[in-house]
Amino acid sequence: MRITVDQEADILYVKLLDGKLVEESEEIEPGVVVDYDADGTPVGLEIWNISQRVPPSRPLVEALECIAGLPASAAPATDIARRALSAVESAARPR
Repeated sequence: MRITVDQEADILYVKLLDGKLVEESEEIEPGVVVDYDADGTPVGLEIWNISQRVPPSRPLVEALECIAGLPASAAPATDIARRALSAVESAARPR
């Protein structure tokens, strides 16, 4: 999984699978687009207007929380985001 942000376009992109071409895209809710490969497997996720959804103080954690809270139709992305969020929060805990 790779997360990138296009600040000029104000889009966060989560690439779920490397080496897969996007064959179809579906807007599952306003400003949230899931990209699928030829087999219908989700390979990417776009969140538009990310600066309006995520405060700049905690961009990675807030972006993962935003993804984790998406509807069930984005289940592969939400599962990955929840695991990543858990890892980030675990790493941030004092030992």
